[in-house]
Amino acid sequence: MLLTALVIPVVFLVVSSQSNHNYSLTDFTNHVQQLNIQRSRNSCETSDSKEGECVKPSRCEQAKEKIDPTTAFDIRSSKCHYLLKCCPLDLIKKDTENIIPEKQGNVGCGWSNPGASVLRATRDYADFGEFRWMVALLKTSSSPVWKNSDYIGGGSLIHPSVVLTVAHYVSNKTPNMMKCRAGEWDTRTVQEAEEYQERNVKSIRIHPDFVAAHLFNDGALLLLKKPFDFNYTSHIGVGCLGSELPPQDTLCFSMGWGKKEFKGDEYANVLKKVHLELVAKNECEQILRQTRLSSKYYVHSSLTCARGVNGIDTLVIQEYMLTCRICTNGSSQP
Repeated sequence: MLLTALVIPVVFLVVSSQSNHNYSLTDFTNHVQQLNIQRSRNSCETSDSKEGECVKPSRCEQAKEKIDPTTAFDIRSSKCHYLLKCCPLDLIKKDTENIIPEKQGNVGCGWSNPGASVLRATRDYADFGEFRWMVALLKTSSSPVWKNSDYIGGGSLIHPSVVLTVAHYVSNKTPNMMKCRAGEWDTRTVQEAEEYQERNVKSIRIHPDFVAAHLFNDGALLLLKKPFDFNYTSHIGVGCLGSELPPQDTLCFSMGWGKKEFKGDEYANVLKKVHLELVAKNECEQILRQTRLSSKYYVHSSLTCARGVNGIDTLVIQEYMLTCRICTNGSSQP
């Protein structure tokens, strides 16, 4: 699926002929200097030495370039923000308000966006649009600016108006205390090719058999006041709900921006992912019984065991959102 174009906010300097202010030459000079500074910040030089401006790819009429894997993602080689493109001045779309995004078809559940990849530097971070159903649960705030202290946890969009999450994130909260953000990726910027969407929570449904002390049946549904809009966006969608767990050793991922998901001291700025593989219940119990847990410890039927792959020496009883790949028509999709 190709990325859609978006309406991009533009800041204009408007001078009214009815203004009662008298501008001196000094005022005018200051305005010009400020505009030159702004232009300098956005100006760049294209690969063929043309004067350009750093813009979102959707604002550039230039034909899609062939990607050179040796330089395409070298952030240091470009003056532009890594999510922007140096576009020749004569190819920049001027009337951004008239850009009509391409209407997206219904591609079903659980599909990644194959055309949104912008970051291949490390397998520890998700690509933009890779997990279209990933939702950030945030404390309600009037400010759109991301604050780490507002991050509650992650969830999965399973219906345009329903988010699946874990009960221990929300069991002590009321609907008006949180909001759901879909389409987020890099929390430090709003330069992504497509914008995030936010929805307020109408009600919270906790699993009736949730046991907080042991995290049994640790599930909850967040019913939203308004559904997310999938019509003109390629980076937001729904995940699939299977009737049973995939087989042992199936590749899975745990994702999020917080410290809880990865046992670290710092929050992640870009959506992070951890590669895990499923472990059979019997094997999981044998391993855990050799730890500080009781020799009679058993894995509750509502819990899932997974362990790290590719040198990540971990064994966890999954308490957070887990996404696993399944085979569809001979291909593996999350």
